[in-house]
Amino acid sequence: MHLHRQAGMSFLGWLIVLVIAVLLGTAAIRLAPVYLQYYSLVSILEELEQDPELANADAMGIRRKFSNFLDVNQIDLPKDAYRLERGDKGWRLVLAYEERRPLIGNIDLVVRFEREAKIGGRGP
Repeated sequence: MHLHRQAGMSFLGWLIVLVIAVLLGTAAIRLAPVYLQYYSLVSILEELEQDPELANADAMGIRRKFSNFLDVNQIDLPKDAYRLERGDKGWRLVLAYEERRPLIGNIDLVVRFEREAKIGGRGP
């Protein structure tokens, strides 16, 4: 009499796969809005770089325009998440911030973003 062993994953194997899939799905759901906001900010920075009105703008004008874009897109960004610096030719708007989202219990997902835009064509 020949006995055949059944191949495949056990209940415990399936349970582990299920737990990992749920964790990855939860992480994706929690991080999707964070990344969507970041890509909106990247789009705003690209628009600022290409805006001819800002070619000779001062710091206050650039901040005002950036703030208007944030308001229109309903993005709430802390003041320390970006800074405006004088560059070689014009201004640099540097975006550098960190987002933290809870995953499970005391485990958080942390994502860091950095991007900069060169605004204006004339030197300071």
